[in-house]
Amino acid sequence: MRLRNRYSIAILLTMSIVVIGACSKSNEESASNEKAQSKEESIAAPSNSSEKRLNEIDDTKVEVESSDANRELVSEITSNQNSDELVAEETQVENEEGNATADEAANNSQDEVVKENPDFDVDTYLKTNYKIDSTHYVTDTWENDVTGRTEYIVNILPDTEEYSEEITEAFKNGADDERIVTMINTAENLLDELPQINDEIHIESVNWVTFKEDFHITLIQDRDQNTIK
Repeated sequence: MRLRNRYSIAILLTMSIVVIGACSKSNEESASNEKAQSKEESIAAPSNSSEKRLNEIDDTKVEVESSDANRELVSEITSNQNSDELVAEETQVENEEGNATADEAANNSQDEVVKENPDFDVDTYLKTNYKIDSTHYVTDTWENDVTGRTEYIVNILPDTEEYSEEITEAFKNGADDERIVTMINTAENLLDELPQINDEIHIESVNWVTFKEDFHITLIQDRDQNTIK
């Protein structure tokens, strides 16, 4: 009986030792696995960090290239705008010079006509260059002994009695009529320009005269010879 008890105790001790050994080995293996995993993560972490850094460098490079491309595009657009503005300015200058040349040629042509034709006909010139719709010109002249020039009184007459009544009524009512404005502007122009075209004449006055010639209005007058001083 005692021998059996001893065998039982020995078996229990043996089994306890085996269990303790197995647990110890299991703990060692777990610890070893944990160390291996930690090492792998440690190795993988720098790899992921390096990959992230490379991506950041690539993104920065793309941004720099994009910025350079934008600057080149803006520079090209600005250059084109400056070129267009320069062409526009040159075209404007050429047009202005062309207009000035045309005006000068017209003035020279008028001067040549006067010089080539000493018998300058004021009535014909008025009809050709200062035409006003539904009207015609009649002039009175006399010689000015002081200036030696031929004085002209230029009268604007209506072509019809009906038109005469319309304009005369507009004058009397003080109406802002476009036809009256046209006559006044024409009167001012011919008073200033005719003596420059032919220095042998002077426009003393320009008048509106009715169809029956029973009423007149002076549009402009130069009794003081201001246009030839």
